[in-house]
Amino acid sequence: SKAVIAHERELIDVIGPEETRLQALQDEWDAAIAREKAAKAEAERLRVLNIRLAIDAVRGLPLQAVGATSEQIAELIERAKAPFEIDAQEFEIEAKRAQQDAVERLTATHAAAVAEEQRREEFRIAKELEDRRIAEERAELARLRAAEIKRAAAADRAERDRLAGLEAERAR
Repeated sequence: SKAVIAHERELIDVIGPEETRLQALQDEWDAAIAREKAAKAEAERLRVLNIRLAIDAVRGLPLQAVGATSEQIAELIERAKAPFEIDAQEFEIEAKRAQQDAVERLTATHAAAVAEEQRREEFRIAKELEDRRIAEERAELARLRAAEIKRAAAADRAERDRLAGLEAERAR
């Protein structure tokens, strides 16, 4: 049995270095495969992340319309209608739903902005007309005051002349 164990050790010593070399090759191969799988998984994670970010960007477009002009909102509507520039087949339904929702909200916001801008323009025009009317009334009032002052001055002069004439008659 000692001879068998010794022969076993001799055989192990003969194949040991080769087994170690083959195990190193296997470990290196396994590590390369694991790196490749990790790289593919990271690439897929980034692809999905980019798709999610693009969908979220479309969902966020209505928030950008807060306080914007109707022209700016119209530009946001065009951005919302633009097709996705990324491969999003598995997210196609979600992406289309996000686009449709954004377009609907932006369209409603655009209509409200147009109505508000029109209301403001009408108010501006009405105020401008009212300011003109007031300016014309003030000018007319100033003209009437000037005419009244002239008439009063003429009446005062006439009265002074009449009194001076009476004074001159008395003096004669």
